[in-house]
Amino acid sequence: MAKHKKEGITKAEIKIKKKKWVSILAPKEFNNVEVGESICEDISQLVGRKLIVSLMSLTNDPKKQNIKVHLKITDVKNEKANTEIVGYELSGAYIRRITRRSGGKIEDSFLVISKDNVQFRVKPLIIARYYTKRSVLSDIRELVRKNLTEGFKNMNAADLINSIMHNKVQKDIRDAANKIYPVGMCEIKKLERKI
Repeated sequence: MAKHKKEGITKAEIKIKKKKWVSILAPKEFNNVEVGESICEDISQLVGRKLIVSLMSLTNDPKKQNIKVHLKITDVKNEKANTEIVGYELSGAYIRRITRRSGGKIEDSFLVISKDNVQFRVKPLIIARYYTKRSVLSDIRELVRKNLTEGFKNMNAADLINSIMHNKVQKDIRDAANKIYPVGMCEIKKLERKI
């Protein structure tokens, strides 16, 4: 019998594992649309894997092409992997484009806790229409932080992510910030679920 490259192992003793193709499905918020496929030897290897998908491909809305959604595989049943949303992010090219000729840029990063005790890191991005003093920008930053912290306490994780994807949170922030100073654009640059 032929010897294998490793000494002492024959071909009869080598087990050949078959690899399987597993389709990856989006969460139920997106009607479990197939977002891709992955190949693996053991299905349990897929659990915990993360992938990034454009929101445009999930919603068929070309206006959302600058948004990336971070998904994590939670379980695999019948060669179909189910996912959950763990993050949201604007593309770098889009951020550079909107901040190119801005009056004043406000960025922040802080932790918020949802109603069901899920912790998120939120990074808002607010752009003022005209050049203004730093004290005014600081007032807007504090107001936005307070509004997001208070608002997220009253929402569970799934509602929170949905409201950000449908621009409800951004609109509320813009309306609140406009009371202090005219705001041109208000976005959530990044939302990351802490696990």
